[in-house]
Amino acid sequence: MAARVHTVKKCRKSPGKCGRCSKEIKKGDGYQWWKFRYGGKRVRCLECPRPRYSELISSGKLSAIEAARESIQDAIEAFRGDHDIESLRSALETAAEDVRQVAEEYRESAQNIEDGFGHSTQQSDELNERGDAVEAGADQIESAAGELEDFDEEGEEGETEEAKEERKEAWVEEQTNKAEEAEQFETD
Repeated sequence: MAARVHTVKKCRKSPGKCGRCSKEIKKGDGYQWWKFRYGGKRVRCLECPRPRYSELISSGKLSAIEAARESIQDAIEAFRGDHDIESLRSALETAAEDVRQVAEEYRESAQNIEDGFGHSTQQSDELNERGDAVEAGADQIESAAGELEDFDEEGEEGETEEAKEERKEAWVEEQTNKAEEAEQFETD
């Protein structure tokens, strides 16, 4: 479950430094804060962006999966503006590696339980299943990265600039759809 973000418009006393930019939040300034069930209060000044969903999850593994999903979203948004297919492909490959690392962490946790008890348990089986599901998500992202195609700058002979622009828009939409499918990977 994600933590709830609270906004204070004008603080009575300084809550300390911003957790993102390290700027001192002074008395009278506004800030945002959230707290997990276990752990201290997190503070962010109003000049910094609102915390992303991955920052509001206390589980390191789930947070890493959501951070990978957010990096794919960011890459898609950047691609819509700059049409740099290599950056999009690279972002998908990096996200796949990050998700694969989480799958390995699930398997390590399962192995630790099995080593401690000397046999598999229901919990270790569940962790192994979760690791397999997360690994399948990484495979899905990697597959989408491999399906991305470069834009054919040459086009057809005698193609007008307007036709080339329409073809490029269709290409951007097609590549964006492929990347968005990768973002929807399942981990359950």
